[in-house]
Amino acid sequence: MSCIFSEPVNQFDSAPAEGEIWNFKTLNCDTPATLELIVNDSGSQFYIYKVMSYGDLIIISFISIFLVFMIIKTLWNFVWAETKRKL
Repeated sequence: MSCIFSEPVNQFDSAPAEGEIWNFKTLNCDTPATLELIVNDSGSQFYIYKVMSYGDLIIISFISIFLVFMIIKTLWNFVWAETKRKL
């Protein structure tokens, strides 16, 4: 993402004098094709990537394996405890 700051202004929204505290008024950004702007109902804006990297894939894989393991372990402990109780 490349952005250009423009229109420096002071706290009174006019051109700043020498040595005066100022900020930029506008920010113009060009977004690459891999980013998509999302705007929700409350007006909040954020960008998401339309592509998935290998790092994302590895993280999602580890989280999925962990969740499946925890679900199977919980169910196994529940079933094993029930069968022990019946004996």
